[in-house]
Amino acid sequence: MFDLTTIRVLIVDDSRFMRRLVRSILRSVGVKYIIDTDRAEMAIGFVKAQDFDVVILDWVMPGIGGAGFCDAARHIARVKPMPPIVVITAHATRKVVLEAIRAGVDQILVKPFSATSLRDRLITAIESQEQAETPSSPDGVFFL
Repeated sequence: MFDLTTIRVLIVDDSRFMRRLVRSILRSVGVKYIIDTDRAEMAIGFVKAQDFDVVILDWVMPGIGGAGFCDAARHIARVKPMPPIVVITAHATRKVVLEAIRAGVDQILVKPFSATSLRDRLITAIESQEQAETPSSPDGVFFL
């Protein structure tokens, strides 16, 4: 079982209700360190100043929104590693999904969602990043 008690999560959503709901779900699955904000612009500052294991991001928000956050994240990634991004959206049109994928989003979760699906996306995003960061040789032997 994946231990979520030590991960650090940033929630970015303009809806206070959604931030509270996601926070509640995260707490119920063991996450202890959670910061949230209603603005993508503020989230960029948090990501620059702190290390997070994952960002949970609403795609459609006022201001720069999810796409603007991802664009800024690419610039931050030149200086420090970016955490995986899990997008939560009610706008799961083909256009939005393709835009999110092109922007570098790691996982997409469509509203409404269950606590289990959020937990699973969180774990998948973190494990995928850990695997991508682990160097390996062509014969499958890992080096530390």
